[in-house]
Amino acid sequence: RTTGPIRRAKGGWTAEEDETLRNAVAAFKGKHWKKIGKYLYLVFT
Repeated sequence: RTTGPIRRAKGGWTAEEDETLRNAVAAFKGKHWKKIGKYLYLVFT
């Protein structure tokens, strides 16, 4: 089961999306992936 946005198009992430993901992982110290996912969902929608 998936939650969150469906990718807009096939292909890699943009540089901005990569940076946002790295920042989220760093903020949560690489743990709490549900929180990271929720954060990314809020940022990208």
